[in-house]
Amino acid sequence: MRRVLVGALGVLFVLGTVGWALSPFLLVEAPLLLVALSPIARHVLMVAPMVDFLPLLAVVVVRRQLACIVAYFVGETYGEQALWFAERRRPRLSRWMRRVASWFDRASIPLLIVAPNLTALLAGSSRMRFGLFLPASMLGQLWVAVATYYLGDSLRDYIAPAIAFVRDHTASLTLSTVLLVGVRQWLRHRKRLRLQSKQKGSVGDDVR
Repeated sequence: MRRVLVGALGVLFVLGTVGWALSPFLLVEAPLLLVALSPIARHVLMVAPMVDFLPLLAVVVVRRQLACIVAYFVGETYGEQALWFAERRRPRLSRWMRRVASWFDRASIPLLIVAPNLTALLAGSSRMRFGLFLPASMLGQLWVAVATYYLGDSLRDYIAPAIAFVRDHTASLTLSTVLLVGVRQWLRHRKRLRLQSKQKGSVGDDVR
C-alpha cells in the first residue's frame, strides 16, 4: 500500500508540475488539459470563460477528488507522520493545520465540505470512515468548482485581455515558466538535501 501511495503522490506531483510549467501554452491550445494536469484555482479561473461549464466541472472535480482520495489514504497510512511531513513542506500552513486538526473531531464533515483538499489528510489521519469522507469531500469539490467557474465567467471581460496577451507571447511566456519551475524545483531539492544533512548530523551528535 505504501508503495502505491508513494507512486500516486509522485504521479500527481509530476502532473501538477508539468501543468504549471506549460501553463501558458496549455491555456491557449488545450485549456481542459491544463486543468486536468493542474486544477489550481487560478488556472480554473482563467479557463472558465474559454470552455463549457459541464466539461470543465467534470475534469476539475475528478482531478481534485483523485488528489483528495490519495491524501486521505496517506493520512490513514502514515497518521501523525503525514501531518508532520505536510507541515514541513508547507510551513506557512502548519499553524492553520494544527488549529483545524483540533476542530476536526467536532466538525469533520463541515470542514471537508468547505475545504476538501486541505482537510483530506486530516480525515485520513483521524481514521474517519471512508464512506463518510467520500461524499462529503465530493460535495466540497462540486461547490468549489462551481463557484470558481462562475467567478471566472463573471470576470471574463478582465480575463480576456490577459488571455490575449498570453496568446500573443505564448512561446516566450512558456519558456519563462519552464525555467521558473525548473529553478524552483532545483532550489527545493537543495533545501531538502540541507535539511537531511542537518538531521543526520543531529542524530550523530545524539549517538555520541
